[in-house]
Amino acid sequence: MYTFQKLFVVAALVLTTAAGYSQNKENPCNPCGKKKEMTKENPCNPCGKKAENPCNPCGKMSKGWSIDPAHSAVMFSVKHLVISDVTGKFKDFAIDFSATKDDFSDAMVSAKIMVSSISTDNEKRDTHLKSDDFFNAEKYPEITFKSTKFERVGKDQYKIIGDLTIRGITRKVVFDATLNGSMKTPMGTLYAWKATTAINRFDFGLKWNMAIESGGLIAGETVNIVLNLELNKTS
Repeated sequence: MYTFQKLFVVAALVLTTAAGYSQNKENPCNPCGKKKEMTKENPCNPCGKKAENPCNPCGKMSKGWSIDPAHSAVMFSVKHLVISDVTGKFKDFAIDFSATKDDFSDAMVSAKIMVSSISTDNEKRDTHLKSDDFFNAEKYPEITFKSTKFERVGKDQYKIIGDLTIRGITRKVVFDATLNGSMKTPMGTLYAWKATTAINRFDFGLKWNMAIESGGLIAGETVNIVLNLELNKTS
């Protein structure tokens, strides 16, 4: 009897331990490594944060990759009065990148840009751009992009095809991307990318404009977008 009771206690301890600590191994959506009660609403959110991607609740880039925000930029330019260019940038953005192949043929990239961080070095113009005439930052606070294909078209040349969403309107766009080079650093391996595309802002509901006497529009329809990104691979 004593032996049976002893075995029962040992078995109970083993089962309790397995139930409490095997979660990380069985649930790949627990990057925080915490023992946490799963919720019915979001079983992949052990960090207790509301996340668009329930398997990335901590907001971390895919394992092994990180962006250097100090040396990365999201920029744009638009024609002004037909003959000049106005340039701007978004100061607050997040990039998620993953790739396992050396030629990046299986790469995936997504981006989230905060509209309220727009800057053209003119406060009055920036306020106008955040209004309903353009982005309506209050109703549509984010611009998002998610790649659907990462195609190599030449040496260090790629086509990044994906869905761009502005003002709740999603259109397919193609970025022409160049891998400018890579080098070893104390952080790992640094990859420098440049990607460009052009969109018609009218396609995304940014339709404010005024005609000028000589013909043409105050603000051009075409928006040229340039991304300069430094990505570190650490493993």
